[in-house]
Amino acid sequence: MLEAKEEFDANGYFLSSAQCMKSMADILYAQERYDEAISTIQEVKLIFEEIGHPLGAAECIRHLGHIAASQGRIAEADQFLNDVRKRCEAIGQHRGVEYCDEALEGLHPAPSSDQTPPMQEKPRETALTRIGRRFGGWRTRH
Repeated sequence: MLEAKEEFDANGYFLSSAQCMKSMADILYAQERYDEAISTIQEVKLIFEEIGHPLGAAECIRHLGHIAASQGRIAEADQFLNDVRKRCEAIGQHRGVEYCDEALEGLHPAPSSDQTPPMQEKPRETALTRIGRRFGGWRTRH
């Protein structure tokens, strides 16, 4: 995959190069190499921003939020998802706004009416996994 990225770069196909790097980040995440996945996604986000691809940049931030949530860093995930929501609204990407609304709801479930304390991490991961599968996002680990 690295060879393909280098070939794309050499021929000026920067969007394809960024998409290739995004796939590499997916693989790193699946291998539980989270720090490498995060740094790769951050680099891809910068490339998308440089080439003027706001949706690609927003998707990268969404992935960072998903990683943060899967690692229990809920406040950070919340910040990422709110940033993505604003970016999606700005470019008219309604599906992205809906994704963020559902993901944010999954991060902050409403208290139950029977006064039973809500479970902390498991429901959040389940909600994010469901949403991620629906919108093609990364899957959380249980």
